[in-house]
Amino acid sequence: MTKKRIAVDMDEVIADSIARFREWYGVGFQLTMTLDQLRGKNFHEAVAPEHQAALRE
Repeated sequence: MTKKRIAVDMDEVIADSIARFREWYGVGFQLTMTLDQLRGKNFHEAVAPEHQAALRE
């Protein structure tokens, strides 16, 4: 029996989740999130308080 493996992209080389998040935020809230606004933060720290519920969904 062969072992199954799971790969996790931790450094965003394979999937660019930051670009996808910025796209989602722009479409959903008609706001532009810059890379400087995200630098050193998690997504939930960067969005406006009134958008927290949508982010959790």
